[in-house]
Amino acid sequence: MLGSLIQDGKGVYRMLEESPYKSELGIAFKKGTHEELAEKLTETLTEMQSEGITEKIVTKYGLDADETLPGGESK
Repeated sequence: MLGSLIQDGKGVYRMLEESPYKSELGIAFKKGTHEELAEKLTETLTEMQSEGITEKIVTKYGLDADETLPGGESK
């Protein structure tokens, strides 16, 4: 379907080079606040990735972990 739209759209549509599902997200805190929380959150997210939890979550929602997770790696 997308191929037809691109071809028949005469330049109105185009295919992105990068997956729209890839995203580098961040959480911001006011400088000098919540340092312990930020550290714990970073540790938890890193642990989830190394234990394969993020891959399971991504796969559960029908996405390709290699395409979606940062660095293109499923872990």
